[in-house]
Amino acid sequence: RNFHIFYEMMAGATAAQRTQWHLPPLSACAYLNQSGCVADARHDDEAEFARFTRALGTMGMSAELSNALCASLAGVLHLGNVDFGDAKENGGGGGG
Repeated sequence: RNFHIFYEMMAGATAAQRTQWHLPPLSACAYLNQSGCVADARHDDEAEFARFTRALGTMGMSAELSNALCASLAGVLHLGNVDFGDAKENGGGGGG
């Protein structure tokens, strides 16, 4: 299990944030579901996400910018689900 912020965001995001960021279930995130370790009893992901967002505010980051940062993190999770196959296998041309 690496990159705790992703697990924290998945656990701590509100329903509205999950909708806004189009977060799928954790089990559907290729970057998160490969290790078999999606939770750690020694690490409270939900509480840590709340702590992370408070820290952003403490550093002077606006709510809008904090939201944009989290949306970018969600984008990374979405990119992890993109499957780049071989164009020949998929009947694609290619070019390039």
